[in-house]
Amino acid sequence: MGVQLDLFFQCLSNKNFTVKEVCMKVKCFLSLFFFICIIYALPVSADQIVVIADPWCPFTCEPGSADPGYMIEIAQAVFTKSGHTVVYKNLEWKKAIEETRKGKYTAIVGGIKSDAPDFIYPDKSEGTSQNVFFIKKGTSWKYNGIDSLKKVKLGVIQGYSYSEALDKYIADNPGKPDVQVASGDTPLQQNIDRLMKGQIDVFIEDPSVYGNYCGSKNLIKVLGAIQAAGSDGPPEKIYIAFSPANPKSKGYATELSAGIVRMRKSGELKKLLSKYYLKDWE
Repeated sequence: MGVQLDLFFQCLSNKNFTVKEVCMKVKCFLSLFFFICIIYALPVSADQIVVIADPWCPFTCEPGSADPGYMIEIAQAVFTKSGHTVVYKNLEWKKAIEETRKGKYTAIVGGIKSDAPDFIYPDKSEGTSQNVFFIKKGTSWKYNGIDSLKKVKLGVIQGYSYSEALDKYIADNPGKPDVQVASGDTPLQQNIDRLMKGQIDVFIEDPSVYGNYCGSKNLIKVLGAIQAAGSDGPPEKIYIAFSPANPKSKGYATELSAGIVRMRKSGELKKLLSKYYLKDWE
């Protein structure tokens, strides 16, 4: 730019130019000057924020769908306002953490702090998760610790990790009638069906997952026939957690927290959650 200015003023000093020609050159220079000012005033190029998770609807659902999960939609709502692009991909959870830790991806979605304590977490959570026990309405059984499970047939989902105590109980009873494992594409539906048929007495599920599933499938009768019977501890906060290898992670985390506060205040968050048959976790 400095060289261009020198050449420009050298041209102005040339006595062979007429006044009209000089005015034209000044006009061209001013146009060029203002154009450069506008370019430099524009924000830094937007980032592509790649978030990764395993399918866990309604938190994280199908990538590219109209309903990708409410946590994904929160990220999209917050970061697109800053001009960023949010890309959502599915990956097995353990590998998602490992690859994001290295910086391959920007953030994991749906994690608790014990999943990856070295990650960068927003001040504000993006939801809660809890292991709740569901039984047929009118049944008197309540969950009062691991020993209370010995009195019932328990339905669980293959590959799920619940809690240290529950995982141990399930591992100690493989293939026994006391613990029945649902698998395949619709394991929650299997557990609901088994409960209604009396093949199991209780199943474990996150209440948000259960509520969203029944709501999206219009299972009104199921909601009226099944009730909660205790939980394995209080709800745990879940987050969109950012890679410790990315120098922009702290900024992203701060921006996300501010965005959630804004969405909650404006009513945008309430509207989004209702789409997934959920209520605000705070």
